[in-house]
Amino acid sequence: MFKVYLKLIDEKLLKQNALFKILILAFIVTLPSLFNGFLADDYFHALVTRGEKLIFVPQNPLDIYNFVPQKGPAQDYTWENGSFPWFASKDLKVHFFRPLSALTHVIDYNLFWGKPILMHLHSIFWYLVLIIAVFFLFKLWMSEKSAALACLIFSLNSCHAFPIGWLANRNAIISSFFACLTLIFFIRFARENKRHWFWFCLLFYCLGLLAGELTVTVLLITLCYMLFPLKNDSRTLLSYLFITLTLVTIVYRFFYQQYGFGTYDSGLYLDPIQDFSEYFLQLPERTSMLIASALSPLTSDIWLLIPRWLRQLYIPTAIVSLFFFGKWGIMCLKRQQMKFYSLAFFLCLSPLVIAFPNDRMLIMVNLIVASFVATLLVKQMSPDGRLSFFHKYCIVIFLIIFPLMLPLKVTFPKFFNDAELSGLKIYKDNPQNLKTVLLNSPSPFFSLMAYRGNADISTNQNLQIVHGWNDFEFKVLGNKQISVKSEQGIWEGKFSWLWVDRSKTQPQGTIVQGAFYEIEIISILSDGRPKEIKITFDAPLNTYRWIKWDWDKQFAPYNIESQLKL
Repeated sequence: MFKVYLKLIDEKLLKQNALFKILILAFIVTLPSLFNGFLADDYFHALVTRGEKLIFVPQNPLDIYNFVPQKGPAQDYTWENGSFPWFASKDLKVHFFRPLSALTHVIDYNLFWGKPILMHLHSIFWYLVLIIAVFFLFKLWMSEKSAALACLIFSLNSCHAFPIGWLANRNAIISSFFACLTLIFFIRFARENKRHWFWFCLLFYCLGLLAGELTVTVLLITLCYMLFPLKNDSRTLLSYLFITLTLVTIVYRFFYQQYGFGTYDSGLYLDPIQDFSEYFLQLPERTSMLIASALSPLTSDIWLLIPRWLRQLYIPTAIVSLFFFGKWGIMCLKRQQMKFYSLAFFLCLSPLVIAFPNDRMLIMVNLIVASFVATLLVKQMSPDGRLSFFHKYCIVIFLIIFPLMLPLKVTFPKFFNDAELSGLKIYKDNPQNLKTVLLNSPSPFFSLMAYRGNADISTNQNLQIVHGWNDFEFKVLGNKQISVKSEQGIWEGKFSWLWVDRSKTQPQGTIVQGAFYEIEIISILSDGRPKEIKITFDAPLNTYRWIKWDWDKQFAPYNIESQLKL
């Protein structure tokens, strides 16, 4: 059966016009993303790119990845109106330098506003041109058939779902596209020693850095190719160009830090220089999640949704996967090939640990994996080729499960968007200057709903008390006072770490002053998260609008009057 399936792929997809057929197939399986609409960051991007004159919105339309206002009136306003969770650090910084990717969103939100289908079609376009670049890159170090098979495996990888289906994640595709072009001209310069290839390589690397931080991973691949070239390329020329790219990266890093880009005081984004100890503490768990996602059906997209004990299962999965892939690589590949693939795989993973585990980070890693798997499988496509258990595993994972998962995973953003819209409707149906208490919700991001794409209701003030799916006890202590307690924590211990450094949580007895409330932390858990809090409001409880999350009704009004009577 597996042999027949491989033969069918060979005859129908790989023999003639392989690239065209792969592009058609990739376009078809990504079409469901056209109906995703907007999600989370997309609403913020719309406000920035459309030039809304709001205090919390960056005035530079190319600065759409500046998510947290720094010191000054903008930060004060953002905290006062409840846009960020009440426990967020005042020193929090999440500011990325991606002007080229931002430019594509400026075009989207100004030309196609109100037509998200066209915006998602734009994202699919970038994914298709990425596939074209990947195909021609593979042809430089593999046979034509191997390159076609590797490109097919890469293009149908379900790890790419979020960058395709979520508009705000498009930067991962664009930066990977320029990274692939950088690699193409890196190899061509070493092969042909023509100066214009040198300048093309440098140009596309710089464009990639302007598109997103993910481009830096290509520098590590060029290092591996310089040490272990897959063909008879000049190591002298490879070294010369690698040193040049390294110098560009150093200048980029200096500029990045000097002008205030990067992250700070966040438990999910880690700077390996500023957060050296925390980076290495998180390295085993985050790396194992990414390895398991790249080599098995497990996905790191659910890292934020699963309990810690379940996350530990990814470590043995990663170890077993590495063992089998390493064993068959040593048995079937030339020593030079195995050195390149193994070193490139691990080096590409190392910078990805900076961000929380997510499949969208794996595009360049999947480039290496697809090339490795195709090299092993193409040898078994001949009539006398024999398929081992490992070969069958690769066929099942990379040519059956991942392609089937991709059209499903690209629609995930739509689920979250539907939940957001149910909450946003409540704000739309009420007047301005409304003070709203959001009793609980699945994510702290829902506290941003007050202004998502709606500048006219940005004057609302909000308090989101419980963040996550934890059970909680809610008691009315008086006309203006309540207490909230949760054995699992007032805010969940996964995505909420985005807003505060793990070493800088608020101790017991801390008083947090909000726009219309005061929160006192009564007790905390062992990891520093609040277990019980007491909230004193400026006005009687029944003067505020109360909202509660319900899995059946999603966001719905909460009757505080019944609690007051009790």
